[in-house]
Amino acid sequence: MKSNRVLVLGIILSGLISALSGLAGNLASSDIPESMKPLLHYIWPIFALVTLAGIGFALWQARQQETPVQGAANPLQLSPALAAQNRQRLLAKVRSFWIKGVLENSLHGAALIALGLEEHPEVVEHPWQLVLQSPDQSIRTFPAGTRITQVYDEAVGELLILGEPGSGKTTLLLELARDLLDRAEKDTTLPMPLVFNLSSWAVRQAPLAE
Repeated sequence: MKSNRVLVLGIILSGLISALSGLAGNLASSDIPESMKPLLHYIWPIFALVTLAGIGFALWQARQQETPVQGAANPLQLSPALAAQNRQRLLAKVRSFWIKGVLENSLHGAALIALGLEEHPEVVEHPWQLVLQSPDQSIRTFPAGTRITQVYDEAVGELLILGEPGSGKTTLLLELARDLLDRAEKDTTLPMPLVFNLSSWAVRQAPLAE
C-alpha cells in the first residue's frame, strides 16, 4: 500500500516539475511586457524550491516506508484476547476428548486403583554419565497413595512411564493430563498439556508440526 502511494506521489511530482520547467522555458523565450520581466527573476528560485521540496518529500516518504510504525500490530501475532480464547478452546478440546472421552469412559464409574509406583533411574540414559560418576541409582518405591502428578513435579516435568501391558500406563498418563489441565486453566502462564498417540503417528510418520 505504501509503495504504491510513494509511486503515485513520485509521478505527480515529476509531472509538476516538468510542467514548471516547461513554463519557465516558455516564459524565458517568449516576448513579455517589460513590466513583467522583473518577475522572471523569481521563477527559477521558485522552481528550485519546488524541486527541493519534492525531493525532500519523496525521501521522507521512503523513510516512513522503511521505518515500522511504533505499536503497530504484527499480523502474524494474535491479540491477547484471541490468544486467550484459543488457549481455552484447546484446553477444552483436550479435556473433552482425552479425559471425558477416554479416561472417564474407560473407567465407567469404577474407582481408580492406586498403583504402586517405583523409580528406576537406570532405564534412562543420563547425558552426563560418561563425564561424571553417577550416584546410587537403586530402585526407589514411592509411598502408597503417591499421585503421578507428584512424581511428575519431582522429575521437573520430564517423566517416562514404563510398565507391562495392561498395567495402567495410559490411565496414569491421562490422570497426569487431567491434573495439568486443571493447573493450566487456572494459570495462563503454564504450558498446555497435550496428548499425542504415537502408535497411530508411527503409521504415517508425518512431522509432529502437522
